[in-house]
Amino acid sequence: MVLCLPADAAATLMQAIAPHVSSELEAIEYAPIASVATGFHRDQIRHPLDGFGALIPRREHLETLGSLFSSTLFPGRAPRDHVLFTSFIGGARNPQVIEQHSDALVTRVLKDLGPLLGISGASVYQKVQIWQRAIPQYTIGHNGRITRVRHALERLGGIYARANWLDGISVSDCIKHARDFAHSMQAKR
Repeated sequence: MVLCLPADAAATLMQAIAPHVSSELEAIEYAPIASVATGFHRDQIRHPLDGFGALIPRREHLETLGSLFSSTLFPGRAPRDHVLFTSFIGGARNPQVIEQHSDALVTRVLKDLGPLLGISGASVYQKVQIWQRAIPQYTIGHNGRITRVRHALERLGGIYARANWLDGISVSDCIKHARDFAHSMQAKR
């Protein structure tokens, strides 16, 4: 069995057979994120949108963490002559921001992105999704916790874990480690 779940869900499953693993998993903290999708007519944006998106460094003193140029990355994601951004706000340093109303989050993101991307006018589309437990935090002690979980699962035999709380939070990390795991399991056959 491979646990590909958030830490708290994996903890619930492990409670009956390995309470010590369950308690380690429950201790993993998560930061909240608001995903703010905004759409515009293409002529409302001066930036060429010729990249993946933008990460916004803290030294810029903006609340928005970054934005993906979703319609550039995924053709067909927005209607013809429109663009779509997926922006993120919140995180470990600004968890309270997700308590704001969706309209306030959109306003904040557009205030932050407007000067960076040359946005003029109001968005023609907006949608906000709140993720209370979005990003596992690799806090002090996390490596030790993960080592204990790995050893405990090895002793149980037949139960494995692949998740963003284990080997890296990015989607690419999860894909890479899942492929590596699948290949290693296939080699054991």
